[in-house]
Order: sequence, then C-alpha cells, then structure tokens
Amino acid sequence: MSIRSALGSLPSWPVLVIVPAIVLGVGILYYGPAYRQCTRLAQERDGFSAAVARAAQGEGDDLFLDRAVVAGTWDQVRILPRLGDAADDSPVLDCPFGWGLDKTERRAMMRDGRLGILAFAKAGKVVDYIEYRSDQIRFEGIDGVLARDDAVFTVETEVGADGPYILRPADPKPQS
Repeated sequence: MSIRSALGSLPSWPVLVIVPAIVLGVGILYYGPAYRQCTRLAQERDGFSAAVARAAQGEGDDLFLDRAVVAGTWDQVRILPRLGDAADDSPVLDCPFGWGLDKTERRAMMRDGRLGILAFAKAGKVVDYIEYRSDQIRFEGIDGVLARDDAVFTVETEVGADGPYILRPADPKPQS
C-alpha cells in the first residue's frame, strides 16, 4: 500500500513529458538512418528516370551518367539489369511510410527481374549506387564495367510505345 500511495502522490507532468521524449528519441535513432538512405535512393531513382526521359525527348541528345545522374567521385560503373530473388532471410532495405520501396515491393521487383542497379565505383570499391526499374529502362549492347568517360548512352523508345526506354552505348565522338 505504501508504494501505491507514494506513486499516487507524484506529479504526473514528468511522465507526460519524459515518455513522449523517449519515444521520439528512439524513433529518430531507429528511423533516422533509414529515412536518409531511403529518400536518397528514391531521389536518385527518380532523377535517373527523369534524365532518361529528357534524353529520349531530346531527339539525339546523349545521356552522360557523369553529368545527368551521379556527379560524385567515381571512375567506373557496372550495370546490373536484373537482381535475383532475395532469399526470405536475407536483409533487404525497407523503406516504410512512402519513403521509397518497402521490403515487400523491393523483394517482388527482385523476384520478377524488374529491379536493376547502377553500381558506381572508385578504384574498384563501390561508392554509390542507383536502383532503377528494369521494366521501364533497359540497357543493350553493354558488357561488364564501363569507364566514366564511356558511360554515355543514346536513349530510344520502342516504336509505337511509351516505353521502355532503351539505352545503348553512344558512338564515340571525334576528338577536336
């Protein structure tokens, strides 16, 4: 009884302040890194898709990955057009609350071969990557890793279709 009466005599305002502060702090610590990574991936995916669409509408304009997509420090890019199905127990980035692809959507896209990756590397180490929808953007005529200067593509659409966009290596430009 004495514990109950002691708790009853305490003011309730600290609980009303401390509990929400703890919940908010834990939420920020837990979801903060995921929010930053998910929003970055979504922005880069959207930016890449928009750059491809602009190049396709530009009638003859080439898509330069180093200018239009990733301006950071990288010297080569590997294009992985279809990621395989993720095992159920493998970690897959989850982007809840509409921040990007949630775990279920990402696994479904991987299983169906609709998720591709552009992996950017510097001195052989991956420094950044962009996810893209390989059912909307397709690379043709590309083998292995491309150097930064060779990551230039022509962009076309299939005849009579709104998509997918087809990216092929651009012809080398003559040096002036």
